[in-house]
Amino acid sequence: MNIRFILQEEDYLQHELFVASENKLFKFSPSKILGVYLAVSAISGYYLYTQNHLTVALISIVVGGAVIMALPRLVRGYYKNEITKYVQNTFGSCYGKEIECEFFMDNMLMGDGERAATIAYNQIENVTETSDYFYAKIQSSSHIIIPKVGIGNARPVKQRLLNICEVSKIPYYEQLDWTW
Repeated sequence: MNIRFILQEEDYLQHELFVASENKLFKFSPSKILGVYLAVSAISGYYLYTQNHLTVALISIVVGGAVIMALPRLVRGYYKNEITKYVQNTFGSCYGKEIECEFFMDNMLMGDGERAATIAYNQIENVTETSDYFYAKIQSSSHIIIPKVGIGNARPVKQRLLNICEVSKIPYYEQLDWTW
């Protein structure tokens, strides 16, 4: 089986966001940060209430609630901006190159016209399918990115990846509802 596709900036960005969402360092822990902020807001609101500063106490509680509601989005937005800068600096020269991927019995050959790599299936740790991509994680901590839109009909590619996973005993994950 042979497929061709072109990776653009958005493809690299989605890949890096996916990798970040799987990384414990990037996972936003609302229970820790928001819990501390909520406690500080509640204590300051209570203190102001006991001092007969009702208006300031209510403002403190309302602002605390607004921050609690907005903080997860703000953190995700910050990470996305930083990852976008990283993608532009790191993969800028790779945009728009046609990549050819050929599946063989025990390995795959990927190339972009300038360079090629042979990847043995036993080097693949897992394959994850999202709504728009197939990601094959390689033992070297890199990924193979296959955009569903870029290959046209994704069903034969999915079937081939499922067969590879079954024969090579590689985990196949479906995260069709994944979003950043």
